[in-house]
Amino acid sequence: MKKTKFVIGASVLLILSFIGQSIVAQETETTTPKVETLNNTHYVPDDFPTIQAAIDSNEVKYFDTIIVRSGTYTLDEELVIHKPIKLIGEDKETTIIEVNGYSVEVIQISASFVTVSGFTVRNGDYAGIYVYSGYIGVKITNNIITDCKMGIEIWDSNCNTVSNNIVTNNEDAGIFICEASFNKVVGNVVENNYKGIELVAATGNFIGDSDDNTLKNQLIGNHIGIEIGVFSVYLDETLEQNNLFEGNDYDIHRWWVPGAENYGGNSPTGQLINILPSSQ
Repeated sequence: MKKTKFVIGASVLLILSFIGQSIVAQETETTTPKVETLNNTHYVPDDFPTIQAAIDSNEVKYFDTIIVRSGTYTLDEELVIHKPIKLIGEDKETTIIEVNGYSVEVIQISASFVTVSGFTVRNGDYAGIYVYSGYIGVKITNNIITDCKMGIEIWDSNCNTVSNNIVTNNEDAGIFICEASFNKVVGNVVENNYKGIELVAATGNFIGDSDDNTLKNQLIGNHIGIEIGVFSVYLDETLEQNNLFEGNDYDIHRWWVPGAENYGGNSPTGQLINILPSSQ
């Protein structure tokens, strides 16, 4: 009799244990969120009629790639990239993004870990490509930026990369970095702008590379090659080694940095100083 009770009790425990495991398994299955597949590729205009429609679509997830076919894409307002994606043009010579009418910038980047590559960006009333405040990991590479007021602007954003672009014929600065640190600007051809590269209140950025000629910025035919503004501290010798200067009216202009009156030709009046003679 005792043996029979023991067998029945053990059987009940086994059944209860199985039921408990089934309930836990069901709860786990219903409460664990499914992770959506990343790194899908979408095409404009194949999958979406416009670039902005592709970016805004819920079908385009974080870290997806949007490939834009060759053509001229004329916008009525700036293109806003508000999530981490790769926006890739089919050919930088023939994939053109421009603005029709007034716009602050052609492309506005308002997210971290965005890549923009393979475009001609032109006709911005302010910046061609503008990285808004507080974003990191942005890559702007292999583009042509032309006929804007500022070519590329990074404002109060750190740890981004501007590389291998052609930045030409912009009204003010080709590349403008303000209140930002640890950005890398390498391998760009910056030509025929009023100022090639301008730094304002920007320290700790990497402007060119002395170890690899392919990573040196080429400052060609600008009024000022590199301008170092208020609260930005760089050694002129480092800028000379890391970049190539040719045909600029002034290669390096350093303007008023409080407390550094005797440092590297600093000018409290803001007058132009040809610290590095232009190549003839």
